[in-house]
Amino acid sequence: MRVTLLSLTTVSALICCGVESAPAQTSMDRYGIPQIGTDGGANQGRPDKEKYPVDDPMVNSATPPPTGTKLITKVGWCEVQVFGHTFTDAGLTAASLPATHMHLSDRLQQLNQKLKFSPTKKGLGLMDNIDELVTFISKRPPSEAAASKKPAE
Repeated sequence: MRVTLLSLTTVSALICCGVESAPAQTSMDRYGIPQIGTDGGANQGRPDKEKYPVDDPMVNSATPPPTGTKLITKVGWCEVQVFGHTFTDAGLTAASLPATHMHLSDRLQQLNQKLKFSPTKKGLGLMDNIDELVTFISKRPPSEAAASKKPAE
């Protein structure tokens, strides 16, 4: 008989989420904390390929997103204009590239470095200037926009 100890937090989370009983396989991590899942928690926090959230269709629009659009959609639109795809897991998978789980601040920093938009600002500081970045990208000459989408040789 296998006995698995679950913390009060884990049990509360299971009850709260509508799970009536503990999963079939539960294992302990190296600190003795229960890991729930069929893989012992090894894949916890990493979505399966088919579970990647889909990019907002607006990221593929030829026109810039409106001012009230979500930040993540504006960043995705900028990436499509500059790199030809987004750097979300869904965008990378669609472009046949490995999913790298880039954080939003890293994605903004990558755009900033490529465009030399505001060299003194870092990822989080660029969030405040996303509308200016969208305007900057939308006003680029077509030849410059096409050149930035070509892969580096």
